[in-house]
Amino acid sequence: MSASEIRAQARKDLSGKWGKFILLNVLFIIVTAVLALLNMIPVVGAVVTVVVTIPLEYGFLMNQIRLKRGETESVTEFFKLGFDNFGRSWAIVGHNILKLIVPLIVFLLVYIGGLVAILTPMIVASATGADTGAFVVLLFIWAIATIACSIWLIAKSLLIMLSQYFAIDNENMTAKEAVEQSVKVMQGNRVKYICLSLSFIGWAILSSLTCGIGYLFLAPYIAVAGIVFYENLAGKKTENPVVESSADTVQEAKAVENVEETTTENDNPIKEE
Repeated sequence: MSASEIRAQARKDLSGKWGKFILLNVLFIIVTAVLALLNMIPVVGAVVTVVVTIPLEYGFLMNQIRLKRGETESVTEFFKLGFDNFGRSWAIVGHNILKLIVPLIVFLLVYIGGLVAILTPMIVASATGADTGAFVVLLFIWAIATIACSIWLIAKSLLIMLSQYFAIDNENMTAKEAVEQSVKVMQGNRVKYICLSLSFIGWAILSSLTCGIGYLFLAPYIAVAGIVFYENLAGKKTENPVVESSADTVQEAKAVENVEETTTENDNPIKEE
């Protein structure tokens, strides 16, 4: 499916459900805002916030998927769904981190280590009046290396982005298997996801002009589009598929008609007199 087809399917899936999705998003925002207040408590507050947020996000996604498919009408079950899958949600996060550990370490070494290694002698040389031209060149090389590592890290992150979706849809899958399945289906589809994400830029700009109110509609739109993207890659059947345009249908009918005519001619050759 193209980005436009995914968006069209998302709009159809949201038909009659916009209110529920908006309410679900508002409730989740309120809950996360309350949790953010815990950060005012040194150390303990931050730890509690992280520990609780992970399963809540898992439950939030699960609630959205169920609501999109018509499996539930509730907009508050993300609490129960999240904490019922507390261990599973954290297992997914753990395996995702393992997948990213190498590019993450390389990025940190290049970014922090390179910056310290270059800036320290550069500052000393500047203070003593020495030539700093060589350090400027090294700083440029460091910037290029940092950008390259960032791209690598983002590319690896895109491979595991469907881990939670597979874990939610396949209860018999282990967390590791869900992550591996995400990596498998996202191979060759990362650019498609990036194109889908970029296709919402116009809507994001328009939403910002409404003092943020537009995001109440944009957030469900993006979320459901993400679910459709996953279902398409996972081979899940859509409950209400978008009907093809009449022009496409006519062209397809003509093609079938031409094939049938050719087949008929081959099956009934002209007999010689």
